[in-house]
Amino acid sequence: MNVDANHFFQSLTLKVCSNLKIETILFESFSHLRKYIPADGMAFDITEPDGTVLSIARVTLKGVEIYDVPIPLSPDSLKEAKENKGVKDVLIFNAPDLNPISKDFANRLNIAEASYLVVNLIFEDEWPASLSIHSLGQNRYTSEHARLLSMVKEPFSIALSNALKYREVQKYSEKNKKENNELYQE
Repeated sequence: MNVDANHFFQSLTLKVCSNLKIETILFESFSHLRKYIPADGMAFDITEPDGTVLSIARVTLKGVEIYDVPIPLSPDSLKEAKENKGVKDVLIFNAPDLNPISKDFANRLNIAEASYLVVNLIFEDEWPASLSIHSLGQNRYTSEHARLLSMVKEPFSIALSNALKYREVQKYSEKNKKENNELYQE
């Protein structure tokens, strides 16, 4: 497939950066990415200091789920994650059984067989974050798919960082409203 790189970057960046809600960002970008890259699902995950992956949000053909579900990694996966921490390229896992991280995710998400594209996102804090795309079946991804995803690494990093901050502000706002209501009732 011959893809106009500028059009791809601009159109996806508009989808990714036009909202502060994680679920909207993932849904809009997933719908758009599927035109260029095989995708049955996409996820935004953060690795906590203890090595547990916190799955923040997932989108599939069925819709968007806000998770905040921990996915514990096996010792082999933790070792692999440390080795991949500084990787700037998009990682391609076309046979999940050969990679401990994709194997852990496939088991946790009840996906029998899938290929994965994973890009480490740039965040200001020390917790690594990643955006992953999966497609059912093996050997679904090529270096061209990885190249396209690598083009939008920075817009995804910015948008998802902003969305997490927005979500935190919303949480504090709700807490503040609740406390104000309690004070008012006293």
